[in-house]
Amino acid sequence: GSFAGRGYWGMSEAWLPEIEVRRTPDALVITADLPGIRREDIDIELMDGALRIAGERSMEHEDEQEGVVRSERRYGRFERVIPLPDGVDADKVTARFADGVLEVKVPVPEGTVTTRKIAVR
Repeated sequence: GSFAGRGYWGMSEAWLPEIEVRRTPDALVITADLPGIRREDIDIELMDGALRIAGERSMEHEDEQEGVVRSERRYGRFERVIPLPDGVDADKVTARFADGVLEVKVPVPEGTVTTRKIAVR
């Protein structure tokens, strides 16, 4: 079948890295898959009760003789915002980046994460 007219190639959607948020007894651990990203191209900020992870994956052409015929990889800027519970101490947030995976550990004071049941209507 043909992919013509379906937007399969040349898709314009923004690239959003996959993230996982895990709760440990004393922290939220946010993991983001960032393949092809350099450490210096990652920007992490705490703002208005949320953690913002942003950056850019650039397309590099090292050999002008051999062009890419087909690519399903997304390039360009991305941004993910993860809401955080109250009481987070910004000075204790740590980030580690290795093998294309970013891990941000956000210590959370005990008792600040509450669970509320939401009625489905």
